Order: sequence, then structure tokens, then C-alpha cells
Amino acid sequence: MKRSLIFVLCLCSFIAVSHAEETIFVVSYSGDVKIMLPGSEVPAEKVPGMILGEGARVVTGEESSIEISFGRTKNSLVKIKEKSNVLMYPFDGSKVYLENGEVTVLLKDMRKDDTFSVSTPSAVCGARGTGWDVKSDADATEVSVFEGKVFVRGVNEDGTVKEAEYWVDEGYRRKIVKLEHPGEMVALTISEREEIEWN
Repeated sequence: MKRSLIFVLCLCSFIAVSHAEETIFVVSYSGDVKIMLPGSEVPAEKVPGMILGEGARVVTGEESSIEISFGRTKNSLVKIKEKSNVLMYPFDGSKVYLENGEVTVLLKDMRKDDTFSVSTPSAVCGARGTGWDVKSDADATEVSVFEGKVFVRGVNEDGTVKEAEYWVDEGYRRKIVKLEHPGEMVALTISEREEIEWN
């Protein structure tokens, strides 16, 4: 009986630690930032270190932003920029769902089999150990890469993700119009690259 109890306690501890590694923490924020926790439409009181669970929503106002990390090691950072609406862990395998607005992603030292992805109404994009920027509205998604390379996949009319995978190389951007194949890669200008890089 004691051995069974110890096994169960160890298993629960392992699950708790594994889940904690994927926990989303608020790193910093500025301006008009609203965080709605799952099941609530009323903004929660926010503080650095606050934990955002599955289904939490973040809405930023004009000239406002928030930085969040996935795990306390801060190996995966996401900056949600002004006038954005983002859902955490949208239950489709992605880390965040960008309903509209803009996010910048910076990934470091990810485990070999890990993939960090961002979904939008028109695309899914992701990578390992890289940095990129995603802008989205109801009709199109634009992915700009400032470090490494990122894959993009379009979305079908029923919301499923297309099988065809396209790449965006470092120093380029690619636009995905809803229900269409991704467009050609276009080189970023120096000013565009400086604007999206993490600062």
C-alpha cells in the first residue's frame, strides 16, 4: 500500500513539474493591457510573475505591450504588441492564437523535439530556436523572420490546417491570405528588420 502511495505521489509530482515547465508567466507590461483569465470577462489584476493558464486572453490597447515567458527559464519569450488580441493555448497544439494584431517571438535553447507555433485565422507558423514576428487580421497573416527560419501553413475553410508547408528564411517575410497558398518570400529592408527585432 505504501509503495503504491509513493508511486502515485511521485507521478503527480512529475506531472506537476512537467506542467510547470509550460506555464506562462507575465514578464513585464506597459500601457493599457487587459488579461482575462479562463471563464471570466472581467480583467484580472496583473503583476509581473502572474501565471496565465490555458484559455487566458490578453488584449492590448494603443501604444501598449506585454512580454510573457513560457517557463521560468525564459527560453521562449513572446511580446504581444499594441492593439492585439491573443488567446493562450487555444487547444489546437499552438502556444498562442493571434486573433488580430502583432506578436514577436524569440526562442532559445528549445529541446530537440519541441516546436513553438503561433496560429491565426489564416495560418499556422512555427519553428525551433529562432525569432520571428507575426502580424494578423481576419483576412491575412504576415510572417517576418529576423533569426533562423520559420514554417508556415495555410488554413482551410473549415479551420483545419493545410498539409503543404512553406518556409520563411532569415531576413525575409511572407504573406498568407486566408484560404490561399502563401505568397513569395520578400526580403526585409534594414529598417523593417530593425523594427521587428527584439528590443
